[in-house]
Amino acid sequence: MPASSQNSFIELDAYFRAANFLTVGQIYLCENPLLREPLRPEHIKPRLLGHWGTSPGLNLIYAHLNRVIRRDDLNVLFMAGPGHGGPAVIANTYLEGVYSDVYPNVSQDLSGLQRLFRQFSTPGGIPSHVSPPTPGSIHEGGELGYVLTHAFGAAFDNPELIVACVVGDDFVGSARKQCRTKGRQNREGPSSPFVISSPKLSASSRTDSSTSCGCELVLVSVAVRVTGSRNSKTPPER
Repeated sequence: MPASSQNSFIELDAYFRAANFLTVGQIYLCENPLLREPLRPEHIKPRLLGHWGTSPGLNLIYAHLNRVIRRDDLNVLFMAGPGHGGPAVIANTYLEGVYSDVYPNVSQDLSGLQRLFRQFSTPGGIPSHVSPPTPGSIHEGGELGYVLTHAFGAAFDNPELIVACVVGDDFVGSARKQCRTKGRQNREGPSSPFVISSPKLSASSRTDSSTSCGCELVLVSVAVRVTGSRNSKTPPER
């Protein structure tokens, strides 16, 4: 691999890890946003909302979409069906600087970062899912399968737009059906569904993912588990 490619993937990995940190911070932290002091119970929010499980997959897709957008100068719309993955989408818009442009009080500094964390899923703050206040959102998160309908709607009248939408693994079947139906009705503008899949997703769902409209469900299997100590020979229970 050329050195330039290696550097780009090192930067991509750093971006991905930063997005994951911002995601976790929104879910858990109300103080000490950069962990500059040892974590204490009073730093943790008393009530936790937001799903960490779906968030790494959203961050992975978002990061690689940014990579190909910059490489090929593409016009792409990202749509997240898994609703409680909202902190992941917000994390990426904050990293890009867009969130601070829209909400100047959530600035790109320590006080702005703490405000970003505190406002998430808090009375008077922002919802726990992708919602109208999320920059660039045209889909109310939580509608895991319906996002594909909105994605096709966004692409129908804009042939130059690529819509990358994410659905949940339980909606693979309905997503395939929507692809077939809407793909036959109108071919203007590509809509590319991604599926955040559970490790328990059946083999049949993994293999029967092609659709008749020329798009394919890309299954992104993200298994996140806490590792034990380096000397531990027994993997931790999930």
